[in-house]
Amino acid sequence: MFYSIFARARRALIFAMLPAFALVFLNCSQLGLESEEDDSDTNLLLLSAAAILNTPVTLNFSVVSGTQTVQCGSTFTVNKAVNGSTTRTFNPEDLRFYISNIRMIGADGVSELPVSFGNDGVWQYNGAALLDFEDATGNCSGSTDTNTRISGTTVAGGYSGVVFDLGLPESLNQLSNSTAPSPLNLNQMYWSWSIGYKFTKIEFTDTGSTRLVRSHFGSLNCGGDISSNTCANPYRSSVRVTSTSGFDPTTNAIALDINELTNGFDSTGGANLSCMPLKAPPAGAPAGDEVTECPKLLTQMGLDSSGNATGTQSAFAIR
Repeated sequence: MFYSIFARARRALIFAMLPAFALVFLNCSQLGLESEEDDSDTNLLLLSAAAILNTPVTLNFSVVSGTQTVQCGSTFTVNKAVNGSTTRTFNPEDLRFYISNIRMIGADGVSELPVSFGNDGVWQYNGAALLDFEDATGNCSGSTDTNTRISGTTVAGGYSGVVFDLGLPESLNQLSNSTAPSPLNLNQMYWSWSIGYKFTKIEFTDTGSTRLVRSHFGSLNCGGDISSNTCANPYRSSVRVTSTSGFDPTTNAIALDINELTNGFDSTGGANLSCMPLKAPPAGAPAGDEVTECPKLLTQMGLDSSGNATGTQSAFAIR
């Protein structure tokens, strides 16, 4: 009798608190529900939480350089390169990146509302998505297919921004691309030598120096075993973008700004530059541009030189 009364009271309390719990990722063990003999409370809570995530949301993404739209087949300029104030002209060669772990930031600027999006068989899979802006025109050599948005459901309410991981979660990073579902089956987004994916594939040529810059970042030192999911150097940044005027998914987009990404970056060298997970030069060897310039791209993306997220980035913004 006493347990029945207590259980009913606790269920009432749980339902009253559901809107608050919807602001974070639900963890039943933290709610003290996992050890009960009667798990009906757990089931009710999960069902109710699922019902809360019933507001459709589509997040739009873009690639820009300041006020310019960046797209294959057209050049664009940056004005913060080299020393932070030099104008250079770039020609895009690839524009693709994975994101995962997406949350809406509530109107209070602090709370994080989960976003659930299912598998669409092409661009979205198990909480991860590929944003693809290259269309095989101009110098781009991927495919004509593009994807600039992610669709799912979230909690109803006002929003001030979005937070997401730039990259794949460890649980997906070490799949075999030959058997993985789309969008994890692309050879061009995979490193066979590291048994993992390129989280970013952003490439451009400085038309004045003809230097091709490849910005490819992905996890490193993952044990060399496809069954291993822990990488010593994750190179997976946390991107948080907010707007003081609020974020409206129907009118705002999340923009990767190449002008900000290349702030202070020297693109004028003669040799092509591959910015991949960084390795120190051999003892006694001079530090090349991979060591002096590539970390600048990392900083703007919110990563340190070891591939750890810093929590501060400037490459992405709300437009």
